[in-house]
Amino acid sequence: MKHENLLTLQLFADGEGSGTAGNPAGNEAGVGAGSGTEPLSFEDFLAQEGNQAEFDRRVQKAIQTAVANAQTAAAVKKFQQDAGIESDGIVGTETWMKLCGVE
Repeated sequence: MKHENLLTLQLFADGEGSGTAGNPAGNEAGVGAGSGTEPLSFEDFLAQEGNQAEFDRRVQKAIQTAVANAQTAAAVKKFQQDAGIESDGIVGTETWMKLCGVE
């Protein structure tokens, strides 16, 4: 699979929008259908009405989520380090107990 196809699958995998995984924008043609049974190219898919805006929205959401995830992981690791527990970035039982003040 090409990188842009992986990105498209990633962005539309969350099931948002009015369409389906194969037709994320809810348009009539869908991702896998051109004038007949030929699949649309990535560029043709984006050229369909509404698809570019939906794709742009999902790219922005993916970027925001990636930034938030990185910030959250860094904050968890810092908390764990300050609390004197293993700094692995995973909020497990020991981390939850420290967060809740349970010794």
